[in-house]
Amino acid sequence: MNRSDLRRNIVLVVAIYGLWVIVGVASFLLDNRLGLDEQIVPTAQGHIHAYQLFELYKEISPVIVLLPVAWVGFCFQRRIAFVNDLRVFWPGLVDAVQRAIEYTRRDSGDRAEFERTLTALRSRIDDARALFRRRRPIEEGTGKYPYEGITRMHDHFRDFGYCETVDRDTASAVRKEIVSQWQIVRGQLLREFDRADVD
Repeated sequence: MNRSDLRRNIVLVVAIYGLWVIVGVASFLLDNRLGLDEQIVPTAQGHIHAYQLFELYKEISPVIVLLPVAWVGFCFQRRIAFVNDLRVFWPGLVDAVQRAIEYTRRDSGDRAEFERTLTALRSRIDDARALFRRRRPIEEGTGKYPYEGITRMHDHFRDFGYCETVDRDTASAVRKEIVSQWQIVRGQLLREFDRADVD
């Protein structure tokens, strides 16, 4: 579960609790104001006044209170699992992207290295698909989901292709595109990490 989904779920739960408090106050005031359903209930300590709406509110309250708490616990558990998966995914992505960038700095091609780098980028795309689900597909831009940016890096590197002698201008243009996409993807992913502040 990403950070924005967790935030949305917490706001929803707080809103439910706030609404439930308002319902409780309203039911108590309504019972008290109408006074029609007031009952005097004998107890060991004496007599207490009980109101039907408020009594129903008190009976239902444990369920209303416990279900959102269970949901928030589940959300935090999913968030922790997501961040842990992201921490495993991150080093492999950084390695694949840096290998692609460094390959464009070479003077001569290396078929084995080119194929390894292309495979690493392709693998990171599938890893990202396992972590992120796109809700609303878009045609342009990278959206909020990093596998689109990784796919673009992969495509630029694939189109660069293997050749014995590397053309410096083409390599520079490809490197610029990869770095540009990497900055976007890196920003998207770093927002998901809970990072410590440093001075």
